Amino acid sequence: MGGSKPDRLGVCPIHPIPVTALSLVIWYRGIETLGANQVMIYMYMVIPVAMVIAALFIGEVPNPMQIFGAALTLFGVALASC
Repeated sequence: MGGSKPDRLGVCPIHPIPVTALSLVIWYRGIETLGANQVMIYMYMVIPVAMVIAALFIGEVPNPMQIFGAALTLFGVALASC
């Protein structure tokens, strides 16, 4: 586990539980507030946001096709949001 101390390994299995629960609460709150049709548009933002996070935190460089796909997705979300 890349330098992890054994006493901290016990947290690994339970760490995703509160994160997942919180994200679902926020997602369903958005559905309740905005409505399912409006919120579903933003589901397409998962991939571009994941690409940005990967670039910032692990230094992953997206290839031109990934950048094109993200731009096309952002354009589609902007178009659908109008």
